[in-house]
Amino acid sequence: MSLRPSRDSNPPFPSIRQLFDHLHTNPSSASALNNAYPKRGIFKSTAINNTLSDQKFTIDLSQTHDTLIPASIRSSLAPHGLEDVLSFFNESSRNPCTNNTILT
Repeated sequence: MSLRPSRDSNPPFPSIRQLFDHLHTNPSSASALNNAYPKRGIFKSTAINNTLSDQKFTIDLSQTHDTLIPASIRSSLAPHGLEDVLSFFNESSRNPCTNNTILT
């Protein structure tokens, strides 16, 4: 069994791309976001400095991490897609049955 997003729950791919691009090219923004969760960071970018790393660029947007992001950082990253991305993942987490189709 696997889950497939339904047609009405399209991920905001342009916003995701815009956020990744902004964080990749603006280290101070990436650092500010990571300071919200200093234990492990939110924007994972090991692959930038370690060419042997198998890690991909990721943004860990669990609901726990979401709640730790200060309003000032949310505001500064909103024009770069953060709010669209958070809204999508939070809605998907709250309503998994309505946002996914079960395949058997």
